[in-house]
Amino acid sequence: MLRLDIVNDGTGTHEVGNYRYYVYVTDTAGNLQEIARGNVKGHKRSKRWYELVIQVANNGLLYWSEELKNSLDKSIIDNVDIWQELANK
Repeated sequence: MLRLDIVNDGTGTHEVGNYRYYVYVTDTAGNLQEIARGNVKGHKRSKRWYELVIQVANNGLLYWSEELKNSLDKSIIDNVDIWQELANK
């Protein structure tokens, strides 16, 4: 199970909200494990709740893409032949 908690941090205005979010998964034993957390600042309330969820998802994508980029072997990233081969598949 995936659970996403989004909590208003109380520092916004009527027009703009600031939020904390927490992402959890359930492990095989049924225990809830936190896998991510962060903040969304300056969400325009007029954009509705689903835009807030999109902002949370985008924050997660940015985090994971940075983690992936930092964990990969730079020689693999710089190997043009690998990228050309993948592009042809």
